[in-house]
Amino acid sequence: MAASVEVTQSIEDIGLAYRARADSFGAELKRLREVSARAVDPGFATHPNYDHAKHLCAWHALGLMRELSDGKITRTKDSAFRVVTGLLYETVSGQPDADLKRACDSVLQNVNLRSGTD
Repeated sequence: MAASVEVTQSIEDIGLAYRARADSFGAELKRLREVSARAVDPGFATHPNYDHAKHLCAWHALGLMRELSDGKITRTKDSAFRVVTGLLYETVSGQPDADLKRACDSVLQNVNLRSGTD
């Protein structure tokens, strides 16, 4: 009868050891999933409301202004840069009179940061 108690005890020990290893393995998998998720998407993406079309229109307007205009590119509301950006965006989206201030400001800020001026 003592032998059956030892066998039962060792089976329970094996089961507990297995459960501990399985739990540890599961926790490690969860940790690795979280690390992998941060590597794939570190959170540097744009805001969900970010309008790529507005931003691209501002970049293209900047390129056009640099190539075809001798005037200074400014952030003011009625500047040629904002007007050209608005016309490009209206052509792409069909939406007239869209507010493109943020897109224009962002592009000019990015250019100023790259060139070291402001």
